[in-house]
Amino acid sequence: MVAVEPTDVPPSTGHPQLDEALAGLDLSRPVTEHPEQYAKLLDALQRALNESRS
Repeated sequence: MVAVEPTDVPPSTGHPQLDEALAGLDLSRPVTEHPEQYAKLLDALQRALNESRS
């Protein structure tokens, strides 16, 4: 079994908006800010999925 070490760099999705949203996710910030960060990430994901259907 190969051990995988965590990195500070999120994986690349190949979609600039998603990559930017993932890079902006900072769970070290206060817990009260997490929902706002998740909402931004979810919005970017929904936009990317909608674009792929066009």
